[in-house]
Amino acid sequence: MTPIDAAVFDEIVAAFDDQPRCGITTLQGRQCQRSAGWLVNVHGCEGRLMCGQHLSAWRSRALGTLPGGRCTLCGQLFARLDDACTITRL
Repeated sequence: MTPIDAAVFDEIVAAFDDQPRCGITTLQGRQCQRSAGWLVNVHGCEGRLMCGQHLSAWRSRALGTLPGGRCTLCGQLFARLDDACTITRL
């Protein structure tokens, strides 16, 4: 291993037990500091780690576009939220 590889490996090992953070940017423009409890995969277009509060807000916004909700990334049309995404507890 090169010295750089060893340093990266050491960082990974040191953070192995860390809880992943929510991947949502707050209204203040900063990264949410809560621990992520959920992985939201939007049919392969996007995947995000989310805390419970941001998942609830995201779900409410997403449900407001249904039925007939369209993905803002690929344009695909979905009748139900369950067809558009999978939500997995970490």
